[in-house]
Amino acid sequence: MLMWVAGFDVIYACQDAEFDQRFGVYSIPQKFGIGPALWIARIFHVIAFGLMVCVGQVFDLGMFYVVGVACVGGLLIYEHYLVRHRDLSKAGMASLTMNGVVSVVYFAGTLVDLLL
Repeated sequence: MLMWVAGFDVIYACQDAEFDQRFGVYSIPQKFGIGPALWIARIFHVIAFGLMVCVGQVFDLGMFYVVGVACVGGLLIYEHYLVRHRDLSKAGMASLTMNGVVSVVYFAGTLVDLLL
């Protein structure tokens, strides 16, 4: 979960990179720039996805979990599709709305798998 949250937090922080630079606030986008920060967020999300897959294998979770994680992967890809280096107009939607959906999908897939 840490890597997933870190990824969407970096995306959200890209909106404030100029402010952070001006006022000396330390952030990944301020330190490395928006383009590299978005790549860092992608890396965080790839790691998060890989760890979700590992959780499923370690705890021998079934098909509902796998489907939930697959949906999460698709949603994370879409999230990064929404946010571009030169266009951060959808960063709020990508980092807040999409991650709300991701959390519900992941929880639902896990819960249904454990209950059935």
